[in-house]
Amino acid sequence: MEYMDEKILKMKNQFKKYENKDIMGTVHIGEEKFEFEDVEFFDGKMTMRIPEVFTDMPLEMAKMKYPSEQRPQSIKTNEDGSVNITLSLFDEAIEKDQIKECRNGFRSIIKRMNPSTLFFDNEIMDMEDTKIGYFDYRSPALDDNLYNIMFVRAIDSKLLMGTFNCIFKDMEEWKPVALQMILSIKDLTQKKEGETA
Repeated sequence: MEYMDEKILKMKNQFKKYENKDIMGTVHIGEEKFEFEDVEFFDGKMTMRIPEVFTDMPLEMAKMKYPSEQRPQSIKTNEDGSVNITLSLFDEAIEKDQIKECRNGFRSIIKRMNPSTLFFDNEIMDMEDTKIGYFDYRSPALDDNLYNIMFVRAIDSKLLMGTFNCIFKDMEEWKPVALQMILSIKDLTQKKEGETA
């Protein structure tokens, strides 16, 4: 157990090497180069900055990767399906001060479903118009471990729940990029000061 704690600490320290990965420009991850663009979701209610090469996951692949009929409403993925961003916007109203409780609830569900889940960060980020709650964790998959980030925030005063995942060995490079993508989300339903309807 001590060895694993040391390994995780070392991994967290290594993230500092990747702080210069800025999704406003070209980002190098492994052998690949990614350009990012703002993409609209949910009939123009929000945008999120994601890699240009990400496309909607084909339904057959989505059924295999997310076998529940309650699969995410939007799944964007790279060509081989190894890196994914999912988004679901629910009718459930949520206030800024409920984000932490909501995040903790999702984290508890995952822990209950798999008590051996290895969790990392558990954060609340204050945004101009809302809060974003997230946690990240390692989970087993068919052929490899996955690195996951689950996040919640409000869009149009409704609950947005999203995830990011990639192969666990790529966690170091993808985590700072994924967090920037999450922070890039804009709620287009909120009128800016001085705007008229």
